Amino acid sequence: MRYLRKLYLWDTGIIGLPESIDNLIQIESLCLDGCQNLSSLPTTIWKLRYLKTLFLRQCSKLEHLPEISEPMPNLKDLCLMKTGIKDLPKSIYNLIGIVDLFLDDCQNLKSLPTTIGKLKSLTKLHLSDCPKLESLQKISEPMPKLRILILAGLGIRNLPTSLLENLTGANKFYLSKCKKLELIPHTIYNQICLEIRDCPKLESLPSPLSSGTNLVESLFLKGSSVLQIPDNLFSCLTFLFHLDLSGTDIGTIPENIKFSKLRILDISGCRFLQSLPELPLTMEKIDASECTSLKMVSNLLTALTQPPTDRVNLGVTFSFTGCLKLEHQNLMSEFQMRALLIATEFAFRKTPYEVCLFFLFFK
Repeated sequence: MRYLRKLYLWDTGIIGLPESIDNLIQIESLCLDGCQNLSSLPTTIWKLRYLKTLFLRQCSKLEHLPEISEPMPNLKDLCLMKTGIKDLPKSIYNLIGIVDLFLDDCQNLKSLPTTIGKLKSLTKLHLSDCPKLESLQKISEPMPKLRILILAGLGIRNLPTSLLENLTGANKFYLSKCKKLELIPHTIYNQICLEIRDCPKLESLPSPLSSGTNLVESLFLKGSSVLQIPDNLFSCLTFLFHLDLSGTDIGTIPENIKFSKLRILDISGCRFLQSLPELPLTMEKIDASECTSLKMVSNLLTALTQPPTDRVNLGVTFSFTGCLKLEHQNLMSEFQMRALLIATEFAFRKTPYEVCLFFLFFK
């Protein structure tokens, strides 16, 4: 079997693999998905030096992986979804080429080794629906290539500061359905795209530090239990352009939002929000539909006193459908002021009038 490249044994009744599997010296892809009687793997599986993908989905009796005795430079994808895995071997750092690691729906997973931080090639880490995983180990080394981190349905109560500090390459961080989570560190703002959903005990966000490590461009809090926004959020998150607060119970938005570079704001379904402060000139889209307590929208008084600037966005969409308490005269004043400001910008930029799109929706 010297030249065998792919071996698919999915949905078979095998209970193990032979020790001699290392004789498949050219094997690149090994799929054991759905082998529900498989309870162990031989240590010789790690001698498959050309192995690129190892799939073990739904191997529900597989509780442990053997220790990895030597580096595996070519293994890129390891999928352990819906397995009986309780932990990972400390020698996981020998998976030096691993790119994608999937641990979704591992109901028995209780811990991760600190050596997981040594996976320098890891790009995606999926940890979801692992309710027995109640703590995450400190990561002592940078993980420069990690781009996507998903933590969902875990039993954790907090996030270690070192974990987020060392995710130096992360672009997207998804945190959802962690029912016990109460605290997150300020280092969470190191990520470019941050999404927090359905964490009922997490009622507040940490105040970001005034430093150059705040990289967040998109912040999604849709349906979360966050009740208020830190006062310095907009002054510290200088790259933030998309904020989604839809379905939250926030009651106020900090006044200094007008100095931000925000372009998209979604506050739809924020039933306790009674007023909107003056919004920045950079806005492209504002969705305030079904804000049933919203009464007032602050006008662009500050902006009208400033000289023309290319920060003004010439295409804006407002949606205020279902805002039954909103004073329409107040809203029309906002519309008129933005129209006046845009007209001034036309003259300043010498921009053709037909490029401007300005929409206002309310009932």
